[in-house]
Amino acid sequence: MVHETSEPKEITIDGRIYDVSSLEGKHPGGGVFKFYFGSDATVAFNEFHGRSPRAYKWLKTLKSRPATQPLSPLERDFRIFRQQLVDEGYFEPSYIHLAYRFAFLFFCHWVAFKLMFAEWYFTAALCLGYAGGHCGWLMHEFGHGSGTGYMWLDRRIQEFVYGVGDGMSAGWWRSQHNRHHAMPQHLEHDVDLKTLPLVAFHAEIAKKGNPFWLRFQAYLFLPVVTLLVTLGWQFFLHPRYMIRKGKWAELFYLAVRYGGVAYFVLPHLGLAKTLMMYIGGALFGGMYIFTNFALSHTHKPVVHKGETKDWIRFSVEHTTNISPGNWFITYFVMTHLNQQIEHHLFPQMPQYRFFKLVPRVRKWVEDHGLEYDTRGYFETLWDTLRNLDEVGKSAGEHAHKE
Repeated sequence: MVHETSEPKEITIDGRIYDVSSLEGKHPGGGVFKFYFGSDATVAFNEFHGRSPRAYKWLKTLKSRPATQPLSPLERDFRIFRQQLVDEGYFEPSYIHLAYRFAFLFFCHWVAFKLMFAEWYFTAALCLGYAGGHCGWLMHEFGHGSGTGYMWLDRRIQEFVYGVGDGMSAGWWRSQHNRHHAMPQHLEHDVDLKTLPLVAFHAEIAKKGNPFWLRFQAYLFLPVVTLLVTLGWQFFLHPRYMIRKGKWAELFYLAVRYGGVAYFVLPHLGLAKTLMMYIGGALFGGMYIFTNFALSHTHKPVVHKGETKDWIRFSVEHTTNISPGNWFITYFVMTHLNQQIEHHLFPQMPQYRFFKLVPRVRKWVEDHGLEYDTRGYFETLWDTLRNLDEVGKSAGEHAHKE
């Protein structure tokens, strides 16, 4: 992979080398395409744009020439495997499943507000956090374009769910999350590793952080760090992004969210209890969603600056599946994203289909000599916290040496 600006800004897709210099500043997905300068991005392009005819039309307008180097055998076999799944209907949306997801989300909020007005405040805050977490799971589905089958509609629904449900920006999330999917656990490109000053998931990152704070990060992560991230995103980072980028629909959904709190909750609870419930919901919601998101990758090996891999190896070698056969974890704790290997291989596949697909993907992965990492839920939680502890200790040791 080439990073120097003096090198040609070219990417290989489907046997042709494209000059993508004209995409700078225009690419809807931001600068993610730059990660693939000088590389074959066929698999990545198809996985990101599989539901976007516009992207394929745009590709035809770029200057190109035939490529001399074919796809690797692994990538070629992957395309064959993927096409089999397409032919079998695995990428088809299910409106019945989406109706269930929205009904469950409505039910969670209804229970939370019933408990709140019955003055069961602690239990209500737990339910609010759980409901907010499920807004995060659902917007993630639509953010990948794996909801209705129509990218434009999925994005509008994602903006509504994330804005009203969590008070956050769908546009910001997509711009960052695409970088993560492009190269998970890459120290240079994966934004999920750019988490300082609050937390560091790898010793290389910890060298740049506050050693005293990071020394205790394993203990602070669940109760403190996740809350600070949630409130920081809701009241600073995401509103600032919406204003700077002119995301008026997202700002409207924020107004709906806070207007609803002011109209339906504030008159009944008063200011103090309303703030208590909001912060309580943010605390439990942040613990729930960010802890579960941290489980799949953060304890895995990293890829250093200047190094790269193909899409399949990034997806498999830097991802853990978590209790994939456990229906409770799958449906009610991690909402199908415990099958992260399948999700990273096929990000535009409806996520509820992963449960059935796991045995086939595992066999395909192992037949190609790769490790299919599966762990139990609490085992993975322990591995994640242990990694945080070890990284925190390394930060202290590094500071002591200096």
